[in-house]
Amino acid sequence: LNEDKYIDLKDQIYFTMAEIELSQKNEVKAIENYKKSISANQGDQKLLFSAFRAWIERKKALSGFIPN
Repeated sequence: LNEDKYIDLKDQIYFTMAEIELSQKNEVKAIENYKKSISANQGDQKLLFSAFRAWIERKKALSGFIPN
């Protein structure tokens, strides 16, 4: 993903990789890829929100956080 031709797609690629990792029950890798998607975002607010929300939900699930 270090090639310039992917710069506009990195956020989408990382988000998709996170979703794949999550479907394979690999929470830690999913969290890492959601975070990369957030960092690579180039202004796609909808994707940014989705990645951030998924990242928070996975972090909570991994830590055992139970909301009121």
